[in-house]
Amino acid sequence: MTKRGQATKRAASLANIIIAGLGGLSIHYATNWGVWAFSDSASYFSAARNLIEGRGMIIQEAGGGIVYFQQFPPLYPLALGAAGWLSGDFFSAARWINILAFSLFLYLTGKLMLELTQHSPVGLAAPLLLLVSPVMVECFSGAMTEPIFFVLMMLSLLLVIRLLKDANALTKTAYIAVSMLLPLTRYAGLALIAANTLILLAFSNQPFWKRISQSFISLVLIALPILLWVAHLYSITGRIGGRHIVINASILDSFCHGISEMIAVLKTYLPYAGLYESLIPSSTRLILFCCALIFLVGGCIWLITKSALKSSLHGRRWKNIFPSLFTCWFFSLSLALPTVSPNAPM
Repeated sequence: MTKRGQATKRAASLANIIIAGLGGLSIHYATNWGVWAFSDSASYFSAARNLIEGRGMIIQEAGGGIVYFQQFPPLYPLALGAAGWLSGDFFSAARWINILAFSLFLYLTGKLMLELTQHSPVGLAAPLLLLVSPVMVECFSGAMTEPIFFVLMMLSLLLVIRLLKDANALTKTAYIAVSMLLPLTRYAGLALIAANTLILLAFSNQPFWKRISQSFISLVLIALPILLWVAHLYSITGRIGGRHIVINASILDSFCHGISEMIAVLKTYLPYAGLYESLIPSSTRLILFCCALIFLVGGCIWLITKSALKSSLHGRRWKNIFPSLFTCWFFSLSLALPTVSPNAPM
């Protein structure tokens, strides 16, 4: 790499750090009066407080009763409890978790795109767009599991791409460790693990049977913590996730419902969705957004195939990774929406 190229790379890295810092400042400003909370947040705070006080991961109800923390995975209350114990204030701890999470999320996004595209403007466009997104600022301003989950999700994607380039022991260990935490943060993390595994099986440079054996071992290690958590809950309460599970007789109907729900959620990512219709209708904004997204993704794929990464992965093969990755993640998340009922038998 020439001196000019090295200087450009250092400048892009510095710009990425600055964007991440601005993201932290934006969440600091947005949570000036504290993080917003939902009914789920009350469970997280109660479980974290009781855990630190030595009562275990339980929830104290308003009526005075006590129930086990069973409807959600345990990582966020654990992180909230540890941060609250260090700071002495659980609400302040939740705020700083979000500030650090948004900064790290933006940094990892920029890091991933800079490595893939080897093009500073395009690589920095991704964290910049996320920085000014009202939806992302709102998401990272609440006492919910999404901030930590998004960081782990982006880190897992970065590690998957690095495994496709060089499957060394350190990267494998980091990938397994991060993947363990995904379902411990949100159960939907299981869908991302499945998608990442399919990508590694399809595009790894290793021999086929070695891919199979290593994927099996990795999945066993990754699933072990969440299986232990679920088994513990079931041994105590006789339930999984705080409710009984019903398998829908029509998997296709459930799958189609999951896709429709995801499309409905994607529409809410438009700034001021449903507002100022007389100026620019939301339908027009959605079409423009989709066209811009397709152009951006297509440009990124073209840049990636032209970048120095071609020396690690064949260009044609590399181009196929991104449509496959998007497809796997999209369909896995669609199937991850289970049909549940609080009263139905197991």
